[in-house]
Amino acid sequence: MDKKKEILKYVEWEHGIHYDSVEEAVEEYGMIDVFDCWMKGEGLIGYTSEILAVMSECGFNVNVEE
Repeated sequence: MDKKKEILKYVEWEHGIHYDSVEEAVEEYGMIDVFDCWMKGEGLIGYTSEILAVMSECGFNVNVEE
């Protein structure tokens, strides 16, 4: 499945709202929440903050304060 469609499927599953683009979902919920929806959909529950913090420490441009 296309990653964008997969992300949107998980956002709809989590929030009950259909979006036509990932950008629309991010505008409504923010990047971290949309990422968290995808993580939960993939079975990675409770790890979003930790993964983002490690990515930030490794030099990825991640805003963990959102």
